[in-house]
Amino acid sequence: MSLEALCRAYVRPSPHKYGCVSPNVGVSSTFFFIPALFICIPSGYILSTIVLFAVALISFLSDYFCRGTSFDVIDRWTAGSAFLYFSSRIYELKGTNQVMIIWIIACLLLGRSRSSRSSEEWAENHTMWHIGMSIITLYICLALSQDS
Repeated sequence: MSLEALCRAYVRPSPHKYGCVSPNVGVSSTFFFIPALFICIPSGYILSTIVLFAVALISFLSDYFCRGTSFDVIDRWTAGSAFLYFSSRIYELKGTNQVMIIWIIACLLLGRSRSSRSSEEWAENHTMWHIGMSIITLYICLALSQDS
């Protein structure tokens, strides 16, 4: 894939072929509020709270409320940036092994979601993507709060 094709793929709305409006996907996208509300806010992690609120809101808009709009692009960039941010936070605390495990789990979840072959399968897999990444984020936030 050329650099031009890669840039085009990431700056235009291109929802998954089988992506659909699913209440489960919509609800699971809000799970990113959980670590923000119950760990980051009480621990005083302002930036982490803002990042998680942005991820939850934009994911909800992209995957449920505004499917097939430019929120698809914004979601990709926001989620990717948030993942890098939280990866760097856990790296500072736990080191390379933890980051590698998290990246492997994330790649497996995302790969499963992107390889869906029907709308029902996409809804199930993308819901699992949201749940899995919310659990990973919860783990990272818990680890950070216990270290401080």
